[in-house]
Amino acid sequence: MRLPTLWSGISGRTDNTIDNIGVRQLACISLISEGIARAILVHFGSMRDLRDALQSSVFPDVPIRASGGLLGKARIEKLREVFA
Repeated sequence: MRLPTLWSGISGRTDNTIDNIGVRQLACISLISEGIARAILVHFGSMRDLRDALQSSVFPDVPIRASGGLLGKARIEKLREVFA
């Protein structure tokens, strides 16, 4: 059985910046697409700030779509599970 390939707009060694590495790490988590991973990192600025927010009892609203969609409870709980 062949596993599906994860398509990504990120390619090659030239894209190995801290931000792109964070996007790749987050996109490996189920329920987190590359677009959502980018939105999370834009909102928090760094993986460290994201981890700090996940440890807090109050998690801020994180816009994930231009139309006003927010990061939902299931994704937040999944992130907490991974980063706990």
